[in-house]
Amino acid sequence: MDQNSEKKEPKLLNFMRRFAPYSTIDRGTALESSGQLHDISRLSNQINAYVDDEDGRVNRVLLKLISEESVEASCSCCSTEEMEEQWCAHAVALLIHSERTGLSNVAIASGDAGTEYQINRSTSADIAEILRELIESNNKPISNFLVPEVRIGIGFGKGTLLIRPLFNGAIPQHHKLSRGGKASPRELDNLLLRILEEEGLFDEERQLWILQDSHTIEGCLGILSEFENIFLLDNLKPLHFERQEIQAFMKVTWLSAAVDITLHWILPDGSIKYPETPVIGSSSQWTLVEQSIFSLSSSASNIAALFSHAARLVLPKSQCGPLLEILESHPKDLDPFIKVSNPLEQPKTKIATPLCRVNFELKNNPFEHFLSSQKIQIEAKLEFIYPQPKKGSNVVFLPNRLAESEAQSQLEAIGFSQVPGKKLYLISGDEALNFISDGQKDNFIGWEVNGLERIKTSLRITPLEIELRINDAQSSGKQKGIKEKIDWFECEVVTKRDGVKFPLHALFGNLRYESEAWVQLSDGAYARVPGGSMSQLKTTLGFLDSNFRLSDTIQSRLGTAQALSLCTQEQPSFKVSTTKSLDKLATRLKDFSKMKSALPSRNFKGKLRPYQKDGLSWLEFLQEFQFGGILADEMGLGKTVQTLALLQRLKENQKKGILPKFPNLVVAPTSVTTNWIYEAQRFTPNLKVLLLQGAKRREYMERLDEYDIVITSYTLLRLDRHLLEGFEFYYMILDEAQNIKNHQAATTRAAKAIKAHRRLALSGTPTENRPLELWSIFDFLMPGYLGNQEFFRNWIEKPILEHGTSTPVTKLLNSRTRPFILRRFKSEVEKDLPPKIETTLHVTMTPMQAQLYSQIVEDVRPRIFNSYDSDGMGAARVHILAALLRLRQVCNHPNSIRAFKNLPGLDSGKFNALKELLSEALQCKRKILLYSQFRDMLQIIKSWADEEKVPYCYLDGHSTKRQDIIDEFNNNEEIRLFLISLKAGGTGLNLTAADMVVIYDPWWNPAVEVQAIDRTHRIGQTKKISVYRLVTENSIENKVMELKERKSKLIEALVNDNGLSTLNLTRADLEKLFEPLPSELMNSEEEK
Repeated sequence: MDQNSEKKEPKLLNFMRRFAPYSTIDRGTALESSGQLHDISRLSNQINAYVDDEDGRVNRVLLKLISEESVEASCSCCSTEEMEEQWCAHAVALLIHSERTGLSNVAIASGDAGTEYQINRSTSADIAEILRELIESNNKPISNFLVPEVRIGIGFGKGTLLIRPLFNGAIPQHHKLSRGGKASPRELDNLLLRILEEEGLFDEERQLWILQDSHTIEGCLGILSEFENIFLLDNLKPLHFERQEIQAFMKVTWLSAAVDITLHWILPDGSIKYPETPVIGSSSQWTLVEQSIFSLSSSASNIAALFSHAARLVLPKSQCGPLLEILESHPKDLDPFIKVSNPLEQPKTKIATPLCRVNFELKNNPFEHFLSSQKIQIEAKLEFIYPQPKKGSNVVFLPNRLAESEAQSQLEAIGFSQVPGKKLYLISGDEALNFISDGQKDNFIGWEVNGLERIKTSLRITPLEIELRINDAQSSGKQKGIKEKIDWFECEVVTKRDGVKFPLHALFGNLRYESEAWVQLSDGAYARVPGGSMSQLKTTLGFLDSNFRLSDTIQSRLGTAQALSLCTQEQPSFKVSTTKSLDKLATRLKDFSKMKSALPSRNFKGKLRPYQKDGLSWLEFLQEFQFGGILADEMGLGKTVQTLALLQRLKENQKKGILPKFPNLVVAPTSVTTNWIYEAQRFTPNLKVLLLQGAKRREYMERLDEYDIVITSYTLLRLDRHLLEGFEFYYMILDEAQNIKNHQAATTRAAKAIKAHRRLALSGTPTENRPLELWSIFDFLMPGYLGNQEFFRNWIEKPILEHGTSTPVTKLLNSRTRPFILRRFKSEVEKDLPPKIETTLHVTMTPMQAQLYSQIVEDVRPRIFNSYDSDGMGAARVHILAALLRLRQVCNHPNSIRAFKNLPGLDSGKFNALKELLSEALQCKRKILLYSQFRDMLQIIKSWADEEKVPYCYLDGHSTKRQDIIDEFNNNEEIRLFLISLKAGGTGLNLTAADMVVIYDPWWNPAVEVQAIDRTHRIGQTKKISVYRLVTENSIENKVMELKERKSKLIEALVNDNGLSTLNLTRADLEKLFEPLPSELMNSEEEK
C-alpha cells in the first residue's frame, strides 16, 4: 500500500492487515477507487455488493458485522475455507467503501491493532478510594469478620426474578464484589453474590438485582432454597421453599359459543389453587403459591407452557376440534390432566372433509443474479379449511386425519420435505424446477392453490432441444470381392430454444450453477438439460468434438459403430435423425429375431445349442459390417466353440472369393493355447492350425499364409511383435481379453499394433476393477470409439469411480457398448443346456516344471528298463509305480513333492490355469467342488485361497464332523469353494448345492471320477453341472488319458493293485509312458 494511504487511514490499514496481505489490500483499494462496486445495500448487520473484476467477471460479496471488532466475509470468487485463510480483494474493496461511506464503523471503533501500550482511565480519586477501603479493612479486628446475618427478599416479575440480599441488614456494595471482594466467610453467601454480580442487573433506584436469564434463575432458586431467612418483597412476609413438587390440571368449562380453559395448581396436600404469579424458569420451573415456592413437576411444566401470558384461555367452539378429538378418544388417560366442569354441554362431533389450501412462495434471495450458485427453493404452506356447523347447533367438526395425511403425502410424493414441527414444506434445486415445469394440473384437483402461477412467471422456464442429424457420406472405396459399404457418416449437432437456433456453448456459460437436470442461461431463464443429464450430455458431445464448450454447432464425421451407438440413444429433448439403412441396422443389432440367421458350415463337426447359434449370428453380423465386439458369455457356455464356428464359415466364404484370404490370429494365455489346438481338431478338423511356440517358431513365420488359424500366447505376442507386424490377418482374436486391460502395458500395445481386418475379444470378465479396462479392450476392437484415453478417464471413469454406477454417465457408457458386447448367463440359457457339461482343459507345463519333469524321466528310465530287460515286468513294477507317482506330482505342482515343499521359484502351468478358472467361476457365483488325490496339492490351493480371501470348506481323510462341514457348504451362500481329497470325498456325500466340479488331477479309474461327479449330479439337483478336467500336455497325464479313451488294458492294470505284475507290457508300452520331453518345452518363452 502506498505511503499516502497509510497516512490517511492507519487504523483501517491495521485492521485489514488481520485478513489480507498488502498486495491484496492494494488491489482492493484500486477496485474501490475505480468505481468497480455497484448494487450496494445494507440489511441488518449484513452488507451486500457486487464487484466487477478487471476482466469483467462479476463477484458477489457479503460482509457480516459480528461486533465492533469482528467481521466475516464471503465472496463468490472463492470458497469459505479460502476466505477464512485470507480475504480476497473484492471483500477488501467493500470494507474500504463501507468505512468511507459510513455503512460500517468497525475499524474506528476497534482501536489500533498495532498499539503496544494502552491508556489507563483510572483517576486519582479512584486510587484514593481503593486505598481508603484497604486501610479500613486492614484495621478491622479479626473477630468482627464473622458470619453475617443474611436475609434475602424475593420478588417475581414477568419472566424475571428480583433479589435483594441483606447482610447484617445492609446490601453488599456491588462495586466491591466486582473486584473480587468477599462479603462473608461462608462460601454459599459469596456464591450467590457472585451470580448476582456476574449475571444480574443492579437497579440503583430500587436497590435490588434483576435476573432475566431462565437458566440463571433456575440455578439461583436452587441456591436460595438452601437459605433459611427468605421473605417476599411485596409484603415482607417469610417465604418457604417446598421440597415436594406441585401438580397442575386444566379446567374446561363449555360456554354457548366458546370454551373456557383455566390453569389450576394441585398442592402436595391435595388442595387446589388458582395461579396468582407467573411461572419462571425453563427446563426447571418454579411458582409462588401464597407464601411458598414450589417447583413444577414435568407434567405441570408442560401444562403451564400453554398459559404463557395468563392462567385463562378462551377459544371459539369452531376451533375446538383437536381438543374434542382427544377428549373423546382418551377419556380415562386424560383424567389427571383435564377436568370438564359441565360435560353435558360438551359439543357433539362429526368428521368433515376439509378444503386443502396450499400457498406457494419462491424463497430465493432477491439480490441473487444469474451467476449465483444458489439453488431455487419453493416453500409450500399447507392449511386445512373445515366447514362451519349450522348456526345454533352444538356440533364441532373434527379434523379428518386420513384426508390430511393423504394431502401431506401428496406433497411429499412430488418432492417436498416437511419442516420439522411446522406445516411448511420445502422443495429445492432440480426438484423445484421439475415441479414448476411439469404443470401439476393433476396433483391438486379440488385444492385451493395460490402463488404457483406467480412463481412460474418469475422463473421463466424455456424449452431447449438438441437435434443430432446423421447422413450418409461417400464410401471409402471397394475392396476386392467385398460389397461397397458406407463406412463413415456426416454428423451435425444443432441446439434450438423455443424452436429457434441457439448457440451450443451458451448451455455451459454458467459455471456457478451446478445441476445435472437443469441449466440457467445468461438471461436468467431456466431450461431442462437435453439428453437426460448434464454429465451425460457433455460426455455425448465430447465423443463428437472435444471443443464442444466453445462451439455454436458441431459438425463431425462418424464411423459406422459410432453412428450406430447414437441411434440407440433415447433421451428427452435429444432428437436423433438417421438414414433408413442405419435405422434398419440398429434394429437388427438390438433384436436377435430381426438379425439374419447364420447357420454353422457343413464342415463344422459339432452341434451348436440355440443360444450358440444366436451367438454365431451376432458374430457374423459384426463381421459383415466391419465391427469389433466382445463375446462375454459366462464361463462354460462355449465361447471357443462359437468362435471356431465363425472361422469355419469364414473359410467357406474365402474359398468362394467372397472374402480375401488371410490367416486368423488367436492370442491366448499360455495355459490354454494347447486347448485351442484340441478344440480346433475336434470341431474344425478341416482348418489348418499352427501353434507358434518353441525356438523353431520363427521358421514358420514365412509360411503363415498356409494356415487358417495361427495360435500364440500373450508373452510371445509381445516378443514377436516386430515379426507379426509384417503380416496381415483377417481376424485377430484375443482369448481372455482382460489380459490387455492395462492400456500402457507392452502386451497391450503389441496387440493394437497388429494389422487385422476384423477384431474380436473373448472374455467372461471384460472389466474387473475399473472402467478404463473396458476402454482398453474397445480401443483394440474399434480405436477411438470410446474417445481417447484422457477423455474417457476424465469424463466417464472419474464420475463412475466417484459417484458409483448410478451416475447418468454409466447409462451412456452402457448404451454405447451394449450393441458390441454379447453376454449370456448360464441361468438365462439353462433350458438349452444338458444336465452335465464335461470339458477337458489341456494345459502346458512351465519351462521350470518341464525341466524338473525331464530330469525325473531321465533318472527313472534306466532303472525301469534295466529291471524290465533283466528280470521282466514283475521286477520293474516298483520302479514304474514310484515314477508314475512322482511325475503326476510334478504335473500338479513341483511344490507338492515334500522334498521340494519349501523350495522357492517353482511354478505350474496347471496351477496357473486353475487360478484363472476359479477366479472367473467365483465371479460368476458358482459353487465349486475341487478334487485332488494329493493332500499336499490341496494345501497349496488352500494357501492361494487364503491369500485371495476366498472362503472355502476343506475335507480330507483326517477331517472330523464331516456332516457339519458338508452342511456348511450346502447352506452358506458365502462359501463357494469346497476342497476335497479323493479318499474323503469318494462316497457318502450329498453336495447338490454345487454346480461345478473341478478334477485337478485326472484319475485313471473312470469309476472313481464318475462317483465324485455324482456327489452333485444326483436326485435333488436342480442346476446344470459343469465338469472341468485339467490335463497336462506332453505328460504322463496326457498319455494315460489317451489310453483311457482306447480302453487300453494298461489302464486296467494301473487301476488294479496286482495288474502290473500279471500284465505283459511290452517295451514299446513303457517307452510311450516314459517318453522324454521335447527340448524346446524346457526353454522359457523369453529365451526362445
